[in-house]
Amino acid sequence: MVLALPLERRRAAWLNDVAERLAKLEQRVEEFTVEALVDDEEFITAMTSATLIALRNHDAEKRAALRNAVVNVALKREPAAELQSIFLAFVDTMTPLHIQLLAMFGDKPDFKEGPLEGTDRIPVPEEYVREVIPHLPPNTYSFLCLDLENRNLVVGSQEFVMGGIPGSLTELGRKFLEFISEQ
Repeated sequence: MVLALPLERRRAAWLNDVAERLAKLEQRVEEFTVEALVDDEEFITAMTSATLIALRNHDAEKRAALRNAVVNVALKREPAAELQSIFLAFVDTMTPLHIQLLAMFGDKPDFKEGPLEGTDRIPVPEEYVREVIPHLPPNTYSFLCLDLENRNLVVGSQEFVMGGIPGSLTELGRKFLEFISEQ
């Protein structure tokens, strides 16, 4: 079958990437062994789910998020198994633009003055979005923000569009970013 070779190549690249990260962890983290993961049902579930998603994705950013999630599960970092499954499904259905926008909400620039000075909600010009995500297609910002809000990852994102006030990450949004980030 013609598709077998490209799919096998993608699978091998994915498994090698994860294996390399786990081998580095074994060297860095005391009492961590790759061999112990063979009997770790939570890890096996996350690895299986992430592998199936990775095989369906060509995007390097999504594959990196999946790899980081698997590594974080191996390290026994939060969240609980149920939330891990939800977060892996988020990676599967989100675009890289979703993840970039969510990261932007979590990494707001430090503005020293403005009407909300001294609060955790700071004014951010819409041009900032274009600086951070220059390839954001026209008329997609509102859709992406609403999708992130519907997933309970951000709040107040539409205020940002209309009045220049950024949304904020929810606790769930913060946990999601931690889960898919390299530690």
